[in-house]
Amino acid sequence: MSMSLPFFIVDAFTDTKFEGAQLAVFLDADHLNTQQMQIIAREMNLTETVFIVSSNNADALYGLRVFSPQQELFYTGHPVVAASFILHTKKQLSQQNFNLCLGERTINIDVTSTHQGVQIKYLCADPVRLDSFVPSAKELAEFLSLSEKDIAVMPAPMLASCVEDYLIVPIKNKMLLRHAVFVESKWTTSFVASLAHKILLFCESETNDDSDYYARLMGKGISAYDDPPIAPATPAFAHYLLQQGVKDVNVVMQRGGGERRKSLLHVQAAASAEAASTIKVGGSAVLVAKGEMEY
Repeated sequence: MSMSLPFFIVDAFTDTKFEGAQLAVFLDADHLNTQQMQIIAREMNLTETVFIVSSNNADALYGLRVFSPQQELFYTGHPVVAASFILHTKKQLSQQNFNLCLGERTINIDVTSTHQGVQIKYLCADPVRLDSFVPSAKELAEFLSLSEKDIAVMPAPMLASCVEDYLIVPIKNKMLLRHAVFVESKWTTSFVASLAHKILLFCESETNDDSDYYARLMGKGISAYDDPPIAPATPAFAHYLLQQGVKDVNVVMQRGGGERRKSLLHVQAAASAEAASTIKVGGSAVLVAKGEMEY
């Protein structure tokens, strides 16, 4: 017997349709098992497909299960924003503040309706570790098909771990960010390949833009033509800015720096011993499409 599964296509970290990061969200997915969720995510063929399920955690209103076409994922970011948006608009929740659970983690959500649409913030409480033991500027440039002079001296490159391990590399401008190419052969022969899974490349934005930084994720398994979501790396980046001397982080990060599918992420962090529990990431979301899958 086939099932009819309602789903929604959401663009996250944008208030404009056909921008931001595109995700599929399945509401009321308790009747699906893991194998079925993985098959559906493969069929949707989006970066992430989110299934909203009942929560086994008394402190969480709902649970989330997130799948790429290849595997289940357990990081926060775009899936949390997209799911919170659908819960707010389709379940018509009375509360603006609530918890969701993803794997073993409970995530606090704030949803606000404004004249510009729905704004969502989530609290990042995952521990972050920083390490300044990184390759030389020359070696960093070789990973990225850049020259040594393209790597910025201040702020300094660092390793940062928050759920995943990142090598954070500052470069001098947006043109370099857009044209950098990851060189896997150079990366795999470096000691840093055992310490980080991905490179978070960033630069300061141009003065007339609506963001403070452009950022791009690169690494093994990421196509040179791909521009994957950066939300999972934003808590690590917030701690990185605190380490670099920014006292109170309140910045907007733009994915990539190109004009295609512009994503804007609002990141806040307080400079204190409790900084790990005070990082907030937020943004908008819009509904693009809805439909039913016959399964």
